[in-house]
Amino acid sequence: MSMAGGASPAMGRVAARRAAHAHYVWLVPAGIFQVLAILARAQRWVVLLEQGARLGASFWAQGVGYLFTNVLPLRMGEPARVLIMAERCRLPVMQVATTAVVERLLDTATIVLARCLRCCRGCRCRLWCRRVGFSMWGGAFAHSCARALRAALPSRQRASRAPDEQASTQPPCGGN
Repeated sequence: MSMAGGASPAMGRVAARRAAHAHYVWLVPAGIFQVLAILARAQRWVVLLEQGARLGASFWAQGVGYLFTNVLPLRMGEPARVLIMAERCRLPVMQVATTAVVERLLDTATIVLARCLRCCRGCRCRLWCRRVGFSMWGGAFAHSCARALRAALPSRQRASRAPDEQASTQPPCGGN
């Protein structure tokens, strides 16, 4: 239904009839999966930022970004989440903005690859497309595992430091 064009009364009756027969129980798993998707995206952003970022601050920034994107025009949620993450974690705005752009490029590459695989259903290049897709996925998965392992190793070294050193090296992200 278009709000700008003015909905006819018949369209309103159809919408009301469909809403009366909807299965609202599906809203619960949809909400759970949405929260998990936002958490995964927040974690991906933390991995891209490498240092000085925390999952809580990233999740908060993602949520505010979604809010602004849905309420304001021109996808204003993107710059909003960048500014919020930069302020909460005391990171340079350019660094946070760059990782947001990289994240969007990764999203776009994934969609393009999925579309290519879908378009090649009946053509001769189908096997080649699958091999390229699996190679890219395997490389991305291996890279993510290596980054997660690398991120986990320095935390063990920090635990062995003196408490005074730990306090001075802790990033201020998420703190007030």
